[in-house]
Amino acid sequence: KNYIVKAQGAATSLLGIINDILDVSKIEAGKLDLEYVEFNLQSTLDNVRNIIGYKASEKGLEFHIHSNDDVPALLIGDSLRVGQILSNLCNNAVKFTENGSIEIDIKVIERHDKNVKLQFCIQDSGIGISPEQQDNLFQEFNQADSSITRRFGGSGLGLIISKKLSQVMGGNTWLETSSLGLGSTFCFSAIFEVSSMKNPEWEQKLKEASKKLSDMNILIVDDNPSARDYLLKAVESIGPKCSSVSSGQEAINALEEKPFDLVFMDWKMPNMDGIEASKMIQNNRHITKTPKIVIVTAYGREEVITKVRESNLDGLLLKPISASTLLETLLQALGASPQSVKTDIDKKTSLESIRGAKILLVEDNEINKEFAQEMLQSEGLHVDVANDGLEAIEKVKGTRYNAVLMDIQMPNLDGLRATERIRELSTILGDEYYKTLPIIGLSANAMKNHIDQSISAGMNDYVVKPIDPKRLFTSLLKWIEPQQNTQNTQASKTIEAEFDYDFSILEDVDVDETLSRMLDNKQLYVNLLEKFRKNHRDNFDKIKNLINTDNFEDAADECHMLKGLCGNLGTKELHKGLEALNTQLAASEKPDKKSLDLLEERYNKFVTSVDRFSQSYSHQKAKENHDSSDYIDGVKLLESIYANLESDVGLAIDQFEEFDNLAGDGLNSKTRSELRINIENFELDKAKELLQQAIQELQDAK
Repeated sequence: KNYIVKAQGAATSLLGIINDILDVSKIEAGKLDLEYVEFNLQSTLDNVRNIIGYKASEKGLEFHIHSNDDVPALLIGDSLRVGQILSNLCNNAVKFTENGSIEIDIKVIERHDKNVKLQFCIQDSGIGISPEQQDNLFQEFNQADSSITRRFGGSGLGLIISKKLSQVMGGNTWLETSSLGLGSTFCFSAIFEVSSMKNPEWEQKLKEASKKLSDMNILIVDDNPSARDYLLKAVESIGPKCSSVSSGQEAINALEEKPFDLVFMDWKMPNMDGIEASKMIQNNRHITKTPKIVIVTAYGREEVITKVRESNLDGLLLKPISASTLLETLLQALGASPQSVKTDIDKKTSLESIRGAKILLVEDNEINKEFAQEMLQSEGLHVDVANDGLEAIEKVKGTRYNAVLMDIQMPNLDGLRATERIRELSTILGDEYYKTLPIIGLSANAMKNHIDQSISAGMNDYVVKPIDPKRLFTSLLKWIEPQQNTQNTQASKTIEAEFDYDFSILEDVDVDETLSRMLDNKQLYVNLLEKFRKNHRDNFDKIKNLINTDNFEDAADECHMLKGLCGNLGTKELHKGLEALNTQLAASEKPDKKSLDLLEERYNKFVTSVDRFSQSYSHQKAKENHDSSDYIDGVKLLESIYANLESDVGLAIDQFEEFDNLAGDGLNSKTRSELRINIENFELDKAKELLQQAIQELQDAK
């Protein structure tokens, strides 16, 4: 075990260095493509918070993230690269800090039209950097000095990668300040486009919460000035009135002077910790109104949780604090049920204003087609379908659509060329309709150059696959004029019967996220899985055969289709693997056999799990749909089992499983049990005898 643990540590370290070198090489070769997609900055910060917060808590460090009020929540850019830079700089801060705190501060430094330049500063209270060492900070493979590499580890590439990534994003990375023994502040900047989308869930949460919280008085207790100030600003931004003190004794004094509804009490404080102070507050007769008390800590340990429960306190809030967890903790502590705040407001953006609009969906893949068509029709839109660009042009000539959803990669004529030809119809036919018709691109490619190509071809907007309903609906609302006949149009929503879908059988699938994209239409998901099982189980073999004949272009097309398909079905890791393979094939690079075999294995596991799900689903349906005609089906099945016992025992066993699901067949349990045992043990003569007996029993039951 000792050797394995050491080998794993060495391998992980080496992998990190290799990844760093590859990133530097890509940047220097100009091969680093940035994504250009919409993202929620808070979600990116939450990812950093989860990773760095854990590492900081292991060393007993405070970790805070503060974002100014004017920083936009929804941006367009490369969230993964932003997260990478933040992780690099924060990991360094944790590595070189033994006690104290690490803080991220985010602010707007420039605004131009739709673009915004943000500055992210990471401040630590670590060992600091001498003026002499600062000269080498942004040189490749160099750390401040050689002893740092030996003492703290690392490749010396984190800062140079951060600098080059930020430069690619229109900004820079620099050392703001540093003093030996007092800590350092590193900053980076980047330019983003501000999304035109709103964040309705968060806005609605705040609106609902402010009604409950606006009259509340809250006291914050923390000995760390920056932590205290951050929490005070965060609470005030939600609505309550706030005061703060720096110790447990000061908190007791403040509560004796005036009432507070709730206290956020830091756990680790000198002289008197948060638990002790809370007990004194609960037992203090001079405090006229005992407040609710929530313990705030950077240490998510069982010890704290146990003490909070034993002391009958009202909640636990873990640092670093996010706005969403703060709001939820506040509401729960004050007795507002989480359900009373609409946390699930409009999973999808309402299409009420454009109901009845005519949409042309241009898509060559059957599963993608059914998914999009069902989703749009369920919201009251009329949907026509075209299978490629040529068919789309003919349909647009014959029908006045309110919008076209255009897949990019298709046979015969792709989405870009089809869009160009539709725009040309405006001049050819002298009709402005073809010039102004909203065309929204759909593609699994999220790189900025792909989006730019689509806009240049004449598209109005671009939605990345797998399709997020909210993103697609927002785009439709933006480009389609409100309909006048909405009151006469009803959404064709299917009411699903209650059914226990066992999606846990599926391999490598994020079911919750997938169903969310499908607006929780479980039957649609089942239908798509069944289509995949019947039509696409051998697609990977087709890709491999094309690769073996060096036909990389067709292999890339096939891989692109399969990537989008697997993305829609929710196979995250398989989707990533196919995406990487597609990139190689598009560059006419032959993948190595080992990586291809591993991806094929993952694909086959998914196909097998879909087979198992389909079988399980069929059996469940058979059980739930039994009726008075079961005994007739039972007789037919038993006769078929009898006939197959000699020629195909495997089929006979499968048929008996089907028979066993017919609850109303009229066969007594003893005969049923004996029949099962003899068929499964291949006692064919005895099984035949019992089958004749069973058939007679069912006929008598009739």
